[in-house]
Amino acid sequence: MVEISERIVEDYKCEPPPNHLLNTEIFWKMGCNKFIAVEPAEIYFDNISFRSQKSGIMKQFELKNISDRVTRLHILPPDTKYFRLSYKQPKCLVPGYSITCHLIFFPDKPSYYEDCIRVHTEDHENQLIVPIYAYPVIGDFEFPEFIEFPSTNIGKKKTHHIPIKSSSAVDFEFRIQIIHIHPSFSIQPVKGVLHAGQITELLIDFQPNSYSTCELKFELHIAQVNFQPKCCTVIGNALPGLESSSHSCYDDDENLSELLDTNQCEIGQSLPNRRMKKSKYSSQIIKSIKTPKYEITCPHHLVKFLLGSQENSFLVNEITQQQKD
Repeated sequence: MVEISERIVEDYKCEPPPNHLLNTEIFWKMGCNKFIAVEPAEIYFDNISFRSQKSGIMKQFELKNISDRVTRLHILPPDTKYFRLSYKQPKCLVPGYSITCHLIFFPDKPSYYEDCIRVHTEDHENQLIVPIYAYPVIGDFEFPEFIEFPSTNIGKKKTHHIPIKSSSAVDFEFRIQIIHIHPSFSIQPVKGVLHAGQITELLIDFQPNSYSTCELKFELHIAQVNFQPKCCTVIGNALPGLESSSHSCYDDDENLSELLDTNQCEIGQSLPNRRMKKSKYSSQIIKSIKTPKYEITCPHHLVKFLLGSQENSFLVNEITQQQKD
């Protein structure tokens, strides 16, 4: 006697009988034909995690009789096990009447699913098909529509970070499409992968080379079904008086970019000792001399500082002249 485990011939698997409509009809028409209209014409299931749910994810659609007479139809359900169709079909479909169908989706892993529903009608040359698509999505994330850089020194670089977080369980490819380019801007990376559950940063560098307002416009595209590109406009400018130290004639002196405090030196030290008399009147006037702070980063600032020092020297000469009188 041969045991079951020692059988050479595999058990015969019963397959469903062939469907006569699938073998004889061509289902290619989407939307509607002369008798039936499908609303919506396509069915989409978008889900972030595709976690298994006992109840499934349900969508519904309608089959409506748009002809002027009674008609009949046959609905062929999806082929895969991930979609289940339920509906109540009347004996006949009068004009204007519709059948509401419920389609339930049972995912088992984060992936892409595709199937279809076929509708056999009396319009034999235009048999209807309803495509079904199920796919993961990246989820909601904040993406700026407008970015404005502060006024920047010529030759100096400033960087703006745009974080993009994927809430999906799968990775998505992305790319940056430049709509309006400007040489003062650069963006990295221009393409890559948004990894599941991680944050990817876009870096926008702004380095002006002229006194003008610069504009960059780009779109973010993600390889997701029905994803709407996100557009962003970036503005930056450089103003006179903000020249970078790299363009100054004082490149070798790094201390010129620091604040020069004229209060640290007494005016009296620059005058001869014979002119300095310890009088209460002169000391009060010297204290009243304003010694502001200057930021020297270019020749314009240096000239301004020297002019201010010249005014102070005139005031000191006036004080000494009053003492002589």
